[in-house]
Amino acid sequence: MLRLALLSARGRLGTFAGAFVAVFASAVLVMAGGMTLESALRVHPPVERYAATAAVVAGRQNVRVGEEHVSLGERAHVSSALIGRVASVPGVRGAIGDVAAPAWLSGRATVVHGWASAALTPYVLSAGRPPSSPDEVVTSYHARLGSSLRLVSDAPSRRVTVVGVARPRHPVRQQTAIFLTDSAAAGLAGHGGSVDAIGVLAGPGFDASRLRGVASGAAVLTGDQRGQAESPELQEAHTKLIAVAASFGGLALFLAVFVIA
Repeated sequence: MLRLALLSARGRLGTFAGAFVAVFASAVLVMAGGMTLESALRVHPPVERYAATAAVVAGRQNVRVGEEHVSLGERAHVSSALIGRVASVPGVRGAIGDVAAPAWLSGRATVVHGWASAALTPYVLSAGRPPSSPDEVVTSYHARLGSSLRLVSDAPSRRVTVVGVARPRHPVRQQTAIFLTDSAAAGLAGHGGSVDAIGVLAGPGFDASRLRGVASGAAVLTGDQRGQAESPELQEAHTKLIAVAASFGGLALFLAVFVIA
């Protein structure tokens, strides 16, 4: 039997070689797709800014268009009116709206937030006091109290006075935060009437499932999912990884069917 197989292979060497190459390529694609899919499923955007929250209410970054789900190119916001409704849910100790605006503070790349949102990490004052006027800032890195620094953003540049330094109780590596008054941060964010996300602080009897009843279609994120609200651009990359893995799998299946046929 082995002798007949060898003789047959000698007569059809090209066919056998092509089949071997196709099977090998299919196996490589399956392995590559599997490794990519495993990596995509294991990796989530890190939870840093919202580390102190039990849940985050945020806009849905994926919308259904026909039969497909499409990732939005820009951050989806939620109405500020949701903050009060979320705060009224039993078991919720606090609901804090968060906005973010990129800026430069004396040449350092930073992200502006409102001071109330410092509790979502939390950031705690190590020196000074909270900002109380639009021209005051709290930094998350060492800065001399009373120093006057130039703040550059989408709005006209201006000078602000450092009135406090706050340190995070949870490691924050993705951004360097600075804090203005809530109204000043909202003005720089430039989308009045809405916020980037609502951080939810838990009290006794908290149940995240109750939030969905007042979320008005917004996403209620818990656990590792909270990182999606912090870094929607990382979540989009995560979604693309899964799509690439699926493409590898489809190509591998096509090759396998081709070889069998």
